[in-house]
Parts: sequence; structure tokens; C-alpha cells
Amino acid sequence: MARIANPFRISYRGEYKSVMCVYKIWVGNKYFIGSAKALKQHIEQLSIGIDRQLRNGIKPDNLYYDLIIEIQKTNVQVVEAEVIYTAISGYSMLRSCYNELQICKNDSNCLNNTYHPYIPGWVSFKDKEEYTDFINNISNK
Repeated sequence: MARIANPFRISYRGEYKSVMCVYKIWVGNKYFIGSAKALKQHIEQLSIGIDRQLRNGIKPDNLYYDLIIEIQKTNVQVVEAEVIYTAISGYSMLRSCYNELQICKNDSNCLNNTYHPYIPGWVSFKDKEEYTDFINNISNK
């Protein structure tokens, strides 16, 4: 696989560790909320993906669509990542991400195009089941 020499740059606000977390990506005063198993590796892959999509175009159904459109519109060269919650399990990460997304869904500065967290394949069956129960309990109230 060919390596991109200079992928789009994402810097970090404050201290960070390569931990499971919920994070914000800041583009000026606008932000995207996401989650990661290992932030450092996730950000490295995300920066390569953003760079590729800035060069080749992006599809509207992409999870990062509004984030990338904002990057194009503002023509920034660097955005910032900030850890907002360190998770101890896949379930706690998903639940915290869901809570953050529910808070931001009426905020015009939020760049998410969905308000339920993406559930990655590495999350254990038990954690997915627990998260599904949590969502079902909220929906039944």
C-alpha cells in the first residue's frame, strides 16, 4: 500500500493518550463528535481519509461528510482533536458518545450528520447488546 507523504493534519488540544474515547474534532468553532478504540491510530487513519476525500471528492452518505465540507469551505490546513471522555469499555464509549450527540443535535456548530454513534466491529457482542438495551429503554419511555 502506498503511503501518503503529507496527509491532512489533525493536532491535539490538551493532553491525549491513545485510549478508547469520545472525541471532538474542531474546525474553528464548529465540531464533529466521534469515538475511537485508540485515538492516536484513529486520528492517523482519519487524517489520511480526509486528505483522500479532499482530493477525490466525498459522498453525502459519508459519516464525515459535514466535517469535510466545513474543512473545504474554510480552507483550513489543520484541525484539532480533543478527548472529551475516556472510556473503560465499548459500552461506556457508545453510551457517552450517544449522550454527547443528543446534546449537540440542536447546535448549529455540530458537524455530525447522524446523532447515534457509529458502532465499530471491534466492540464486543456483550457491549453492543448492553448498548442496544440502553437505547431500547430510552425509546420505551
